[in-house]
Amino acid sequence: MSENPKEILMILQPRAIPEAVESLNKLDIDKVWFRAFTEMELEFVLNDFIKNTDYDYYWIIADDVVVDGKPLEVLR
Repeated sequence: MSENPKEILMILQPRAIPEAVESLNKLDIDKVWFRAFTEMELEFVLNDFIKNTDYDYYWIIADDVVVDGKPLEVLR
């Protein structure tokens, strides 16, 4: 693994909560938004995404959080 691992934040977004979306967009990490999927569909979509990309770390978060960079620092 490289010195700076490749990370992505996978955001599960059934809603559009402006404060949460804004806070997630400010995070210094690659992001992918999964919209309009049922929980059953996400099982396949998430697995396909992971299989077809080459990130070292895949973080998953819900769409209803207002967050700053501190949680990412803790995870890292």
